Amino acid sequence: MEKYNDWENEKLAKVKIKVLRGHNGGVNTCCFLNGENLVVSGGEDKTVRIWDSIDPLHKLTLTGHNDEITCCRSSPDGRKIASTSLDKYLMVWDSTTGQPLLKSQHDGMVMSCDVSFDGKYILSCSDLNNAVLIWDVRQKKCIKTLNYHTSTVLSCRFARGSHRFCSTSMDLTTYVCHLWDYCDQLDPHFLLKLKGHINMIASCDFSADERRLCTGSWDKTVNIWDVNAGTYRKEGPLTLKDGHDGCVSACRFFKDGSSMISASYDETLVVWDVENACKKFSLESHTGWVTDCDLSDDEKSVISSSKDGTLRFWDIENSDEIPVILQNKKNIGLRLLQCQGCTKQFSIAQAQDALSIKYCVFCRLERQSAL
Repeated sequence: MEKYNDWENEKLAKVKIKVLRGHNGGVNTCCFLNGENLVVSGGEDKTVRIWDSIDPLHKLTLTGHNDEITCCRSSPDGRKIASTSLDKYLMVWDSTTGQPLLKSQHDGMVMSCDVSFDGKYILSCSDLNNAVLIWDVRQKKCIKTLNYHTSTVLSCRFARGSHRFCSTSMDLTTYVCHLWDYCDQLDPHFLLKLKGHINMIASCDFSADERRLCTGSWDKTVNIWDVNAGTYRKEGPLTLKDGHDGCVSACRFFKDGSSMISASYDETLVVWDVENACKKFSLESHTGWVTDCDLSDDEKSVISSSKDGTLRFWDIENSDEIPVILQNKKNIGLRLLQCQGCTKQFSIAQAQDALSIKYCVFCRLERQSAL
């Protein structure tokens, strides 16, 4: 069996790459399974695959769909995988055995899915009636169908620590909802309707604290919405632009919300400095549209999928030491400090108090969680 022990990059490169090959055709979707080295992907070959990015080609191939896979997402505990397909089915799999736990047909093609933080609910999006469906995993049935979008729903995403969720559509809108009474009678109310993109919206994600929401669009931009304070009502969203030359297919926040990553049909990924609304650096290696991306739990690695038939596993642990990033920070007038915890450099723009001047945001979060 083919091994992936070698990083496919120049020896002096700060961002190292492993390329995972095995799908027969383009890869449409990917995510981390256990938060670190296990990865799930779905492709044009109608299969969902589980990979070990450290060693073998792939661990398990899940077959059951009859058309190409549009999305795959894992439960936070890594025990279940949800997948959707153009064959109109949502499937839920046992990630250990590869056996299907649920297979349910929609009226139309299923474009996206996600699993709630507690693993109890799954979202799916059907294109025929522009619907977002909510599934109770325990009851193995759909318990609510939402029809507030007026065109095909392209993505849906749960928040990382609550039952709030968002959905995006070809109708140029993003909705934010909440499962208020999810234990007994499910009665979701849409909380926010966001408009700002000028082309269809392909992806969305909440920051860990749910204060911010990002949306990626075919208009080649990413919008950052302050859904906590609601400043977008007067000022509009913060728009991250001039990073991609093609449609944005996916976006994902870093935990603290100060950075995010986006994937694009221009064959690149971009890591953004959200606080300063600027591009930090690009990840360039794919030779086809980049369709999806995800961050490991420790945020030291990125996984991406592409129409070039591969997944790429990027080591971004030392990315802040890349000379171009340091120069970009200097160019926009930011003072660089050295963290007393991890010794890495960080921007003074992140500093808010005496503790902030001593430690980077990641070390501050670790210190707070230890208290």
